[in-house]
Amino acid sequence: MSSRRVFSTVVLRQPKILAFAGSARKDSFNQKLAIYAAELAKAEGNAQVMVLEPKDYPLPLYCQDLEAEGFPENVLKVKQMLMESDGFLISSPEYNGSFSPMLKNLIDWCSRPSEADEPMAIAFKGKVAGIFGTSPGGLGGLRGLSHLRELLVNLGVNVVPDQAAVGGAFKAFGEDGRLTNEMHNNMLKACVHEVVETSLMWANQEAHCSMVKMMKEGQKAGEYGEVIFP
Repeated sequence: MSSRRVFSTVVLRQPKILAFAGSARKDSFNQKLAIYAAELAKAEGNAQVMVLEPKDYPLPLYCQDLEAEGFPENVLKVKQMLMESDGFLISSPEYNGSFSPMLKNLIDWCSRPSEADEPMAIAFKGKVAGIFGTSPGGLGGLRGLSHLRELLVNLGVNVVPDQAAVGGAFKAFGEDGRLTNEMHNNMLKACVHEVVETSLMWANQEAHCSMVKMMKEGQKAGEYGEVIFP
């Protein structure tokens, strides 16, 4: 019996990944780390990556009275960026053993429904996130990352297991903005890679199902078609 020949093409959608920090300070170490993480994500070649600069979108302290008056324009802009993203790369400073109030405020605002009948936390649910941080101390913001992970999971975010805590922030970066310590570099690369790969997979669930079906149909021919990125 002759083998079947199967020809098919699957076009995968590149996931959108948003990198940002929980600090708006000028020359913020964590914003620098977020930018470097974005560069690593772009180097993966399988994602569209954008960096959010918090200082460009100052948000008022969340208050339900303010919400009742109407969502501030910057809140809606940031929330839209989150909603359009498949994954997040979040660099968090550590404030008194937890993540920064600025980051908490951003999350609080953007988790709120801004349209009628909109579910809570729609900007976060089902998204993928990688978390990391840096600080001048030896722990590199590690204690704050555990709190941030818990918060994001409660909002329905799938936080990848790998994370990076970069200590000695004053000497952690080279002139090119990259991490100088190989161990820290590898930790961050592993975290970013996992976010990109998981986001790619989740953004193309239907395509993956088609690929499995195609492979089953083409088992004998050994020709499964091709995968194309736009």
